Formats: sequence, C-alpha cells, structure tokens
Amino acid sequence: LILTLVMVVFANKLALLQGDKNAGVCYSLLAPSVVIVSAISCFRGYYQGFSNMKPTAISQILEQSVKLTVGLLLCFLIKGDAVVMASLAVLAVTVSEGVTLIYFIVKSRAVTSLLNVKVTDCSFVYKTVIPMMAVTLIIPLIRTLDSFLIINILNGYLSNATELYGLLTGAVESLISMPVAVCYALAITSIPIISRLKKSG
Repeated sequence: LILTLVMVVFANKLALLQGDKNAGVCYSLLAPSVVIVSAISCFRGYYQGFSNMKPTAISQILEQSVKLTVGLLLCFLIKGDAVVMASLAVLAVTVSEGVTLIYFIVKSRAVTSLLNVKVTDCSFVYKTVIPMMAVTLIIPLIRTLDSFLIINILNGYLSNATELYGLLTGAVESLISMPVAVCYALAITSIPIISRLKKSG
C-alpha cells in the first residue's frame, strides 16, 4: 500500500528520472497493481503450500487472457496517440490483476483458514521469508535500473529511445527469459514437496 501511494504521488517525477515524461500516467495507472498482486500472491502461496497448482494455473491464464482482451478492446475503442495507447495497455494490466483477485476471493473458501492460521514461531517465518523476498526482488530491481539507465543513455543519441527499449523488454527479453520461466515454475512446484519431505524426516 505504501509503495502504491509512492508510485501515485511521485509518478511524474519517476517518469522524468526514467527519461520519458509521458510515462507518468502509466505509473499512476499501474500503481494499484502493487497492492492487488501482493494479495494474489498470498492466495497462490496458500494453495502452492498444499501442492495444489490448479488455482495458480487458472488464475495465471485468466490474468493473461483479461490483460490481452481488455488491452486490445480499449485500444480499439479509444483512439489516440502512442501515449494514450500505452496508458490503456497499462490500465488493462491493473484490470487483469483486479479480476484475478476477485477470482480468488470468490473461489476460495480458504479465506477464513488464512485468517485463522496461528504462527507460534515468528522468528522462523521472518528468517525464511525475508531472504526469499530479497532474492525475488533482485531481477525486478535490475530491470527497473536498466529502464532508467538505458532510456536516459539512448536519449542522448536517439529520439526513439522508449520505442527501442520497448522492443528490448517486450520481444527480446521475453524470448531470453523463457528458460528462466520454466525453471521458476518447476521451483514453485518443488518447494512445497521438498519442505514436506524435510519435515517428515
């Protein structure tokens, strides 16, 4: 919630630092996703802890389908320049996350179970969760720093720096990251099983 508010309040300043003042609207429209994705992660983690990957898989398919459909529909119905179209695409991301959270809330009867879970050893939870959080933050932080550095550097030589960076992150990185995505999926599936085996001895 704090980071969402930071993104909204400093959207224009972040856009200027990044080297593209037009990105301010996109930051504002994307900000609610930070809170929503945090809640979605709790639901997904709950089910994955029981080695039930079906809700996660369905939610991911739903998320991508809504993102694509809403994004294309908004861009088709509302005509505008590149800034407007990009803003609509970002809005579709937030909408897709919202729909995914609604799916979990409606589907899951585990809400009460989540609220009633009593943790007796909080120090163990902190020691486990904080390192995992740090690891998962590395790649997003590097990509964020890349966006600031690359766009600002390219702006000194080219007039279409944002477009070129979009090609890099949209097409090139998606292809390069495919093996990582497969490994990540296997890791998510394996961790609950390994934890259960370790506990059972």
